Amino acid sequence: MPTSKKASSAGEVPNVTAEFFTLAGLAAASALGVRVGEKTYQLMKSPEPLVVQILDSVVIKDEHRVTLKVINQTLHGTYLERLEITKPEGLTPKFYLRETERESGMLSHSAWVEHKVGECFPKHVAPGSDTSFAFSLPLLKQEDFVRAPYGICSLHFSRLEEKKIDGKEIVFRLRW
Repeated sequence: MPTSKKASSAGEVPNVTAEFFTLAGLAAASALGVRVGEKTYQLMKSPEPLVVQILDSVVIKDEHRVTLKVINQTLHGTYLERLEITKPEGLTPKFYLRETERESGMLSHSAWVEHKVGECFPKHVAPGSDTSFAFSLPLLKQEDFVRAPYGICSLHFSRLEEKKIDGKEIVFRLRW
């Protein structure tokens, strides 16, 4: 009987030690995994908090229409505050948001619908997600288009982890 008591007490100590080292190992591996994950994320993401893609630039009727996709690459929410056209000067854009209508049955139709500026901005973009919108400018005169077939806009945005509004200049080609 005493031998079995010795064996059981001797057997308990290694199990407790093994459990301790297993838990310590898991905690260390977990912390390492988080650090590796953060480093991997930092290496993979762009240094820019927002990436702006110019999806399209077309002429529709008497307007140049440009479609943008804005991707939030931060770990925090961001608000798009406003978009200003800086070139060509003095032009006020119209803004469009994509809306989807359900038609009979399961069919749906998606179209760009004009909206007032206040309906488009401010626009929340969740962490790791994106939003798309379009804007249009009056059709340029042919001689102005030949001289400068591009435009420039400034996108102003607020990152929720920052104190001040930031901005990004975007150059876009105009199509004729």
